[in-house]
Amino acid sequence: MVPVLRTVGTPDVLKLQPVDDETAGESLALRNRAGRGAVRRLNRERASGSMLVERLDRPARPSTCPPSSPPGV
Repeated sequence: MVPVLRTVGTPDVLKLQPVDDETAGESLALRNRAGRGAVRRLNRERASGSMLVERLDRPARPSTCPPSSPPGV
């Protein structure tokens, strides 16, 4: 994880990881979540497994966070 500042001025994170059985589906999963309860994937490079994702130290967007429930409810 490498903090980056994009040319548009947004602070994001470059996630560098090898593509293996454990990480192969992560990019697709983040794209499908689209920021709902997970970071937003902004871009990716398929061959290397690297992804540009939103930085989590920014305030959360409440409208995209799923409601939480106590266990067993």
